[in-house]
Amino acid sequence: MFELDRIANGEEAFTPAFLPPAAVFLKMQFAIIVLFWTIIWIVKVSFLIFYRQLYARLPGGLLRWYLVSAFTAVTYLLAWAFQLGSCVPIKHYFTLGDCETPRDIHYSNACLYVAAVGDIISDLMSETCVNQFPKEKLTAM
Repeated sequence: MFELDRIANGEEAFTPAFLPPAAVFLKMQFAIIVLFWTIIWIVKVSFLIFYRQLYARLPGGLLRWYLVSAFTAVTYLLAWAFQLGSCVPIKHYFTLGDCETPRDIHYSNACLYVAAVGDIISDLMSETCVNQFPKEKLTAM
């Protein structure tokens, strides 16, 4: 990563020897992005499982819980789909400079927006439903 910065800033000359480490960096970056999203959504699912007991005690609560759970699952799948579709074919994702078409940049940006907005909206949906639960009943549990 630091070598890429130095080459981009003109501090070092680009050589073909740079390409194999760049491919490894791109593979690790892809894995880190997918692991990051997966961990965030695992935490969301764990909260949803915890909240299910609370939702069940509200009128229409389980329906809300299923809606929030479905929305959370759909946003996770959309994030994956956009990530996998951000550079077609997928092997180009791991080659430096192969994902710079306007289409690839558009899908890459869309991938970020879908994941971020889906994350925030699913958090707000969960929080809104939990806040409807009477506080005195929470303390009695």
